[in-house]
Amino acid sequence: DPVAFRELAEQVTVELVRYLVAEAGGDPVELSKVVQEGSFKIGVSTETIKRYVFTHTASEAELKMVGKRVTVNPNYKSEEEGNDE
Repeated sequence: DPVAFRELAEQVTVELVRYLVAEAGGDPVELSKVVQEGSFKIGVSTETIKRYVFTHTASEAELKMVGKRVTVNPNYKSEEEGNDE
């Protein structure tokens, strides 16, 4: 199922960014590193990883772009958190 694969691959990409940021001591990581690692680990093209990162760096999404680096969005609230209010 292509839709299920895409959804899972997007979540793996988000988790990869979280891992790389944690590994970097909380500092943003180069987009190129995310693209390289994600493409290898997930088995999709580099352009696909770029699309996943682009999608998940929307203003209310899990990730945030800082120049050409990616980090975790400190203002992100998951759907579960949003429903608690």
